[in-house]
Amino acid sequence: MKKWTKMVWMAMAVISGLTLLGGPLFACSSLGPEKHMGIVTFVNPEKGTMSLIDAESQKAMAFVGESDVLNKINVNDTIVVTFEEQKTGLVAKAVVVHRAAKSAL
Repeated sequence: MKKWTKMVWMAMAVISGLTLLGGPLFACSSLGPEKHMGIVTFVNPEKGTMSLIDAESQKAMAFVGESDVLNKINVNDTIVVTFEEQKTGLVAKAVVVHRAAKSAL
C-alpha cells in the first residue's frame, strides 16, 4: 500500500510541475502563427508604440499599432497580441488582455 501511495504522490507532483511550468514555456508557440503572449512593459497609444516581455523566449519585443488597439492595455497586463510582420517591424493588429494589472488604488 505504501508503494502505491508514493507512486501516486510522485505522479501528482510531476503533473503539477508540468502544468505550472509548461504553460508559460510553450505559451507562444502553442498560440499559432503571428501571435505572442507576454507582459506589457511599455505602452504609448499616442505614439503608437508598445513593448512586452515574451512569455516563451523571455525577450523584449517591440510593436507599433493604432491607438484604438493600444488603448486597451496597460503596463503589467498579460496579453496576447496578434501581429503582422512588415518591413518596418511588428505591427499589432489586435490585443486580448488575459490578466489585467492590479490597480494602485
